[in-house]
Amino acid sequence: MKNQLTIRHRAKALFQSKPEIIFVPAIVAWLLVNVPQWQIFGGESLAVLALKTGVLLGPTFTSVQDEIFPLTYSLIWVSIVFSLYLFRSRIRLNWIRSLVMCLTFPFAFVGTFEEIWQNLWVFRGLPPPLGNEIWMASWVVVGFSTLQYWRHSRKSLAMIIVLGIFFSIWVATGYDQLGSSSGLLVPALNLITKSLTFLLFATLLYEGSKLFDLQSRKLKTSPIVVVDKAVHLYCKKYHRN
Repeated sequence: MKNQLTIRHRAKALFQSKPEIIFVPAIVAWLLVNVPQWQIFGGESLAVLALKTGVLLGPTFTSVQDEIFPLTYSLIWVSIVFSLYLFRSRIRLNWIRSLVMCLTFPFAFVGTFEEIWQNLWVFRGLPPPLGNEIWMASWVVVGFSTLQYWRHSRKSLAMIIVLGIFFSIWVATGYDQLGSSSGLLVPALNLITKSLTFLLFATLLYEGSKLFDLQSRKLKTSPIVVVDKAVHLYCKKYHRN
């Protein structure tokens, strides 16, 4: 049992110090899905489609999708800056690894949200096409390549519960989508669920980064503690003599 725990801890430490071990296979899988013009995706490169729909070039959606695009776009950039700070300042990866890892954060929360959103269509008798499942799964795989830095807590559990409640409300009220209703409920539920998904992954990474920060502080202070104890013992011995 102890040997198994030791192997597990060593493997986790290895993946934390060298995240490219997980990231490289994940991004290769993403590229294989998103770059070629597969027939299952209508013969179009999904990577090119992502560029067209605003990831880098700005929104090119219809007015309906434009209602939610500013939130998504803003959260993507906030997530990149936020995670870069954590990877560099708290987890203390080097700059190259920090820059690469921070770019996976949007894949995590956007991919997870889209997976939940499209699969809930089954409640309206419209299961998602296989191509959509593969597409979003490739995003989730890249986003979860930072799993070794996450830490579950009561905060993340509470967010999962609240997220489930709001998605349940959405389904219970008919699971209408943007453009199909003139009220404020649908835009509000879309905004809330997407924001909660972002906050969930932000919390997982933040809570995990606190452990790295604490360990780093212990390493910095431990030599001082040892010296202080040594001096204290020496003084006690000196006074006894």
